[in-house]
Amino acid sequence: MEYFSSKDLNNENAQFLLLDRLQEALKEVGVEQGSRNRTVAEKTGYSEKTVGNLLSGNSKLTNRFLRTVCEVFNIRPEWLAKGDLPIIKLKITVSRLLESDELEKMLPDEIRGALSEWKDRNEDECNKIRSAITQLLMLPLSLQQYRSILKFVSDTIGLDDKK
Repeated sequence: MEYFSSKDLNNENAQFLLLDRLQEALKEVGVEQGSRNRTVAEKTGYSEKTVGNLLSGNSKLTNRFLRTVCEVFNIRPEWLAKGDLPIIKLKITVSRLLESDELEKMLPDEIRGALSEWKDRNEDECNKIRSAITQLLMLPLSLQQYRSILKFVSDTIGLDDKK
C-alpha cells in the first residue's frame, strides 16, 4: 500500500506537511536535532548530503525515502501521510503482551521493580495494574503522554503503603 501519493509528493504544501511530521517523528524517536542528518543517513543508507537536502526541504521527499525512514525508525506511515496517531509503531502485539511477561520488559526499571515488589505482597492488585498499563499501551498516545502516564504509575505504585 502506498501511503504517499505522487500527488502529495509533488504538492508543495503537502511536502511541507510531510516534512513537518517527519521532523516531529524523528524527535519523538529520539533522533537529536544536531546530529539528525548523520543519524538518518547512517541508519537508512542515504548519503548525509542527500538526507540534509531532504530534511531541510531543499529536495522533494520521495516515497522510497519516507518508507525507508518509517521502517528504520519504527514510525507509522499513517502518521506522516495523514497525521493519524500514534507516531510510533508498537513493537509487540497485544496478544503476545498479554501471554507473557513482555510488559515488564517494556517498562522503566523503577516500575518493573515496584511491580515485582507488589507481586509478592498483592498479586491481584499487581494484575490489575498490569491490565491497566496494557490497555494504556494500546491507546494512540504520544511518547510524552506515555512517559507521563508511566511516571504517574511509578509514583503511585512506588509509595511506601503497598498493602
